[in-house]
Amino acid sequence: MQSLKRLLDWQLYEASEGDLSDQPLIAARFEEVLMVSLLGSLQHNQPTPTDVGHVAPGFVKRAEDYLKHHAHLPLTAGDIADHVGVSIRTLFAGFRKYRNTSPMRFLKQVRLEQVRQDLLHPTSDTAVTRVALSWGFTHLGQFSASYQQQFGELPSETLRRSGG
Repeated sequence: MQSLKRLLDWQLYEASEGDLSDQPLIAARFEEVLMVSLLGSLQHNQPTPTDVGHVAPGFVKRAEDYLKHHAHLPLTAGDIADHVGVSIRTLFAGFRKYRNTSPMRFLKQVRLEQVRQDLLHPTSDTAVTRVALSWGFTHLGQFSASYQQQFGELPSETLRRSGG
């Protein structure tokens, strides 16, 4: 609120003592800055530009849903693009712009989440290697590093903690 007060003080000074507010384009900008600052300082339930993931084209959301529901299949970028009706280039550009990732990295994250669910709900024969391989992770060292980066613990720690 201090920065809002300083902005308001400065704008009031310019309006009464300065000549910047006499310029129509500058006065309009002053008004816009004040309104955005006021609205930004109040609590609300609307997404902000830093809320990644809220506003994206339908094809990105359809691709995410498709990946979540078909992560167990051997998917390619072409499969995903065909399913949502865009080119591979458009698919990658949409994920990069609206999700700050690629569709294949998103798929990897979905699969890592599935591995975690399997490790959190183990059966008597659950083993980290078997679960990782079943979700398409063939390089176990890279899998373990990715899992630890995403969840803050090794997959073996997740399994041990969940009683497996």
